[in-house]
Amino acid sequence: MSKDDISDDNNPSTQSNTPSYDDGYQNQNKTEQDMMRLWGILIFGVIGATATTFAINQLRRSSDLFYSQFSRSQSSYRGTTGGSSRSSFQEEARKRYAQRMQEEYEEEIERVERIRRMQSVFNREKNKYRRGYERWSDDSSDGYQQPFQRDDWYWKTETMYGNRSNFKEPPQAPANYSLSHHYAILGLSRSRTNPYTDDEIKMAFRNKAKQYHPDQNQENKEFAEARFKEVMSSYEAIKAERKNIKKKEMEFKSCDVNLWKEALSAYETRINSMDKPNLPSLDRFYCKELPPLLHQRNPNPHITTTELSKLMQWKLTRGKWRPRLLDFVSSLDEDMVKSASEKAFKSLPDVSKAISELTVLKGVGPATASAVLAAYAPHLAPFMSDEAMVAALGNSKQYTLKQYLVFVDKLEAKAKELSGTGEEVFTASDVERALWSCAKSKNDSNNSDDIKSTKKKRKR
Repeated sequence: MSKDDISDDNNPSTQSNTPSYDDGYQNQNKTEQDMMRLWGILIFGVIGATATTFAINQLRRSSDLFYSQFSRSQSSYRGTTGGSSRSSFQEEARKRYAQRMQEEYEEEIERVERIRRMQSVFNREKNKYRRGYERWSDDSSDGYQQPFQRDDWYWKTETMYGNRSNFKEPPQAPANYSLSHHYAILGLSRSRTNPYTDDEIKMAFRNKAKQYHPDQNQENKEFAEARFKEVMSSYEAIKAERKNIKKKEMEFKSCDVNLWKEALSAYETRINSMDKPNLPSLDRFYCKELPPLLHQRNPNPHITTTELSKLMQWKLTRGKWRPRLLDFVSSLDEDMVKSASEKAFKSLPDVSKAISELTVLKGVGPATASAVLAAYAPHLAPFMSDEAMVAALGNSKQYTLKQYLVFVDKLEAKAKELSGTGEEVFTASDVERALWSCAKSKNDSNNSDDIKSTKKKRKR
């Protein structure tokens, strides 16, 4: 061995810096062992996690199974203990309900049977005394008849009630019926818009007379005679009513100026003859004091609340008293009354517009508005009184603007007709007063006749 080799072996730096082949092989084996160890740890971890998950799932599944089995056993235990009591309670309730229904059914059957027995007893007694009652009703001379009460249940449930030939309706004492009743007896309606003609009324009377003629009803002759007499009396009442209407229309159509002058001159006498102490002074205010007051306010004529209230008192005192209207008018505002009356007076001769301007006030209708206009312009707008409406338009009293315009046209035409003779000039308001005076004179004569007849009856 040389010196150089010996020196290299003794030098530690050279020995460490130059690795040998054995060292590399050992390092490689060591690395492989570390990798194998890591892979083992990893595989062991995966296996452990999988086993743990599987165990946990199994444990959960077992606990769920145990809980479901335990719940089912608890529910079955509760069902065996409470279900029997519930079913027994339901069965008991069902039995009680069936028993109650059976009792109610038996009570209803008993009630129906009791009613049938009462009905049979009543029918037997009625049939027993029916002939005696009919004989008594035929022989009675005082005219008092007591009718059967056919509104009771036994008349409605009786089988013989449907056949009118099995019983006789006793004739009733004559009574004072309304005209609507008489129209209904003939099968007519008095509320129809267009009034019936004489031919229509006669045709209805003939039909009813033929229906209830005794010769046509041999099975129930007495009942037919009573109905036939009722039809005859109703027809006579309707004829008398239409005759009175025609008389009034003939009086309105009359062209005798002397008769109209006489009726107009009797106006104040009729006013004073009425049993109303305040009426003469109120009529004097309306006819003689109010018109000059209204004309003095030209070019802006108007009426005050006080004057309107006094006018309303005159209207209600002369006609039908309605205190509510007087309260409404007395509470009106002064400026509102003044404005409405100014517009109304300036609207003339357009009567329709003037009436519409006044009727905006509370308590003032077409009739009161016509009284206000008649005080200012009596030749254009007459007062809408009940008596004049009946005389001019028949038996219709509709307090509407449309009806008032028809009324104004008729009275203006009559005023022109009476003034055309040249003897005296009539206004529409003069015609209204004459008609009112004539109607009041007839009422007074009728009342006096009634008083005389009552006195005669008392003397008897």
